[in-house]
Amino acid sequence: MNSIEACEISKDQKGLVEHATAEDDESYAKSSITPKSSETKKDTVVKVLGMNWETVQDNFFFNFNDLSDYGKSLPATKRSALKLSAMVIEPMGFLSPCTLDMKILFQELCLDKIDWDSNLPNHPLGRWNSLLNELKCLNNVKILRSYFTSRPVQFELHGFTDASNRAYAGVVYIRSLYEDGGVNVRLVVSKTIVALLLGTLILARLVNSLDLTEGDVKTVYWTDSTTALC
Repeated sequence: MNSIEACEISKDQKGLVEHATAEDDESYAKSSITPKSSETKKDTVVKVLGMNWETVQDNFFFNFNDLSDYGKSLPATKRSALKLSAMVIEPMGFLSPCTLDMKILFQELCLDKIDWDSNLPNHPLGRWNSLLNELKCLNNVKILRSYFTSRPVQFELHGFTDASNRAYAGVVYIRSLYEDGGVNVRLVVSKTIVALLLGTLILARLVNSLDLTEGDVKTVYWTDSTTALC
């Protein structure tokens, strides 16, 4: 049985997970990941695509305190691992290293045929606890919303891809050049997948999904896979 088959969820199992998370999702949506009332009254923080936008400094930031505490209140089971992973809504991929670890943990639990509501063994349990602690560390991550410091004379897209026996990833950066010779690089988007797909295919689709590719924009794809390059 391959990894995709091992991770398939039957309709009955899926229904149980959806039922178990419906009320939790509603309560979590009202938690502190949403800007506090004092902030919204001053119009300094707006929630956008699962992220918080601080409009004065023009930064995106995250608040996972409640999610981390909620995760610690859950039993350490495979069902909880899936539930917590589904609650991290971050479509731009800024937090891919953390969210990918959650996906890999769930995949390994499927491969090891751990029951949905059985307590996690020692090694997965340690990883589960580590991931919960890492969520709070993500509160320190701030990302500039604007790609440019001023009007660039030219910009390029640079996409990177890499793979391991557990996951594949693609990430795109925008490289801006300015009249004074300055160069600035910003993270645009990233994507990770634990299923068996080619990393180069992920990257090609990721870059193609960006409106920035319209017009005469130089685009460079990077990979250290000799097989893919050949």
